[in-house]
Amino acid sequence: MYEVKVLVGQQHFHSLAQKSNHAPYPRSRSVVYRARVQAEGEMMKRIPMLLVSAVLLAAFSAPAIVAQALPQRIVIQAKRFTFDPGEITLKKGQPVTLVLKSVDVAHGLHFRDLDVSIKVRAGGTAEVQFTPTKTGDFVGHCSVFCGSGHGSMTLKLHVVD
Repeated sequence: MYEVKVLVGQQHFHSLAQKSNHAPYPRSRSVVYRARVQAEGEMMKRIPMLLVSAVLLAAFSAPAIVAQALPQRIVIQAKRFTFDPGEITLKKGQPVTLVLKSVDVAHGLHFRDLDVSIKVRAGGTAEVQFTPTKTGDFVGHCSVFCGSGHGSMTLKLHVVD
């Protein structure tokens, strides 16, 4: 069964047919308007449901975001023949970013027991990110020869629970 709408002048004609064409019959404008308003009303009832469905779909289809701790950021200034600060305390298992800034010449910082190493050019900045996995006191040494006091250029790192 299908419905055919025909507009002739100002008069609306509709035809319902089942495999054969019947003569169109006139309908008043108010009937056509009511039918249109009713159809729009049905659509308006569906819009909130569509919005709820879209929100639920977005919420449950998005990958779960696991909150991770941002790495602690520690700036270390390297200059002949010291690191500033000279001692740092970190927590085991907490990610950290060491930012090494050179004031004068090229420097490096190496913690052998933690397998952490970083080098920086003269006047430059470099970063290394790691997560301490062992507790204890560790001594980092300058790993780039920077002059006569190079051997005494150390940084103490304390890792606690």
